[in-house]
Amino acid sequence: MSNLLNLQKTELEKFLKESNAIESEYTKEAFENAWKAWKFLICFEELTLSRILECHRILMTDLNNRIAGKIRNVNVRVGFSSKLDFNKIKESINKLLLRDSHTEEQIKQWHIDFENIHPFEDGNGRIGRILYNFQRIKNGLPIHIIYEKNKYEYYDWFLNDSSQNLF
Repeated sequence: MSNLLNLQKTELEKFLKESNAIESEYTKEAFENAWKAWKFLICFEELTLSRILECHRILMTDLNNRIAGKIRNVNVRVGFSSKLDFNKIKESINKLLLRDSHTEEQIKQWHIDFENIHPFEDGNGRIGRILYNFQRIKNGLPIHIIYEKNKYEYYDWFLNDSSQNLF
């Protein structure tokens, strides 16, 4: 059992470091906050808006305390893509939280939809990948490490989006 726990810890550390690296976050503080955010979230069986907000607060406190744990109140763009109007975020996340996501494909689509909602000014990718792997673990799937060197393949998920049109 100890080897299994160590393997899971090693995989988890690798996942969090690579997830941070995708966003060019390499600091010890960023890793420690990601670790704390994961440890907070994994104690629960299901996602709620308040748990997502608290997880984001933990993740972002040292990086940008002004926005940590707060749904954005401005409109944002990522690249050439405008994200969901900030007035529709809470409603869209609540709809997303009602959706069953148990298979790999459903969980991946949930993640894509979460990123398209883009509820925070910053930290959406990092929190989104934590939520993605939380759902994988809770549904008996292994942690999916998205390596920094493969981030453009990961970004393709969002280009080839077959969104559920929650918004």
